[in-house]
Amino acid sequence: MFIGTLADGIYIPSGKAFADDVAGDAADNIIFKFTGKGTYTLKIKNDAGTEVYSEDSGNLTAEGGHYFYITTKATASAQNAGTGTYKNAAFDADDYTFSITDASSNVVLSGSFTIANA
Repeated sequence: MFIGTLADGIYIPSGKAFADDVAGDAADNIIFKFTGKGTYTLKIKNDAGTEVYSEDSGNLTAEGGHYFYITTKATASAQNAGTGTYKNAAFDADDYTFSITDASSNVVLSGSFTIANA
């Protein structure tokens, strides 16, 4: 199934066919699916409220389903696309919150996830 047709939300993939540069095992990745058109930013904060990761979408010119994805086991040779603590390091075991905002800072998707074993 194409990710763009899924309901907006957070997903753990069962395979790596959704992108050609997926790092690690499929289960080590998280997909943040949202709907819209324009420019978006994903921000992830740890349980202490510190921003640990940020990624910009660039201009998405077509209205519809889009997504960010991250590997929770990033390394220097298998990096995430954004910036921050976890660009090239594995996520620590912790509870995390995330938000995706548009260019006007409106939240289009938010939630939380837990990394149980780092």
